[in-house]
Amino acid sequence: MRWWAALGVFVYHAVTLPGIFALSASTKSIQFILAPAGSLGVSFLFVLSGFVLTWSARPKDTAVSFWRRRAVRIYPNHWAGLLLAVGVMVLVNDYTQLHDVVRVALLVQTWTPSFLVATGVSGVSWTLACEMFFYLCFPLPILLIRKIAPARLYYWAAGIVAVVFLFPVLTALLPAQPVMPFGPPVSESASWFVERFPAQPRPVQP
Repeated sequence: MRWWAALGVFVYHAVTLPGIFALSASTKSIQFILAPAGSLGVSFLFVLSGFVLTWSARPKDTAVSFWRRRAVRIYPNHWAGLLLAVGVMVLVNDYTQLHDVVRVALLVQTWTPSFLVATGVSGVSWTLACEMFFYLCFPLPILLIRKIAPARLYYWAAGIVAVVFLFPVLTALLPAQPVMPFGPPVSESASWFVERFPAQPRPVQP
């Protein structure tokens, strides 16, 4: 299931990033059809990750041991990829985003509405930044969830779904400028709030 979701994200980037394919009527049609694969794939991976964490959680597990396992799983691979990305940027004399390396290295770049900051240096790592916040929060909600009576789980699930749909509505309160540098003509704040904001309930895509 993860493989298919990751393939959807890969196909989305392959057909929508400018400069990869020459624009024509046929490629525009393909982009229109396949573009949702990226959003659906990312959303599915977030939901699946939360399901696996909840399914495998054990009552005797401590928050510190959980955080340590998550950090060991995420940061070394992330730093290796980041080092490679920085090396390529230096090799091609592109220093425009190197000032954001520390934020990206710590996976806190998605706490700013700036699209270029959140996706700079190592663009795809914005999803890891969201996941690290999930991991930081996870030990507390899992304790609360275990206290919910089975008969009331459906009500809580319905409430969470309602909150998910409420988030796009709240974007009307955010600044209309600046507009996203790429993609749909929406404000950076709105795009950030429904897509990259770490504390936003998943899945919501613009």
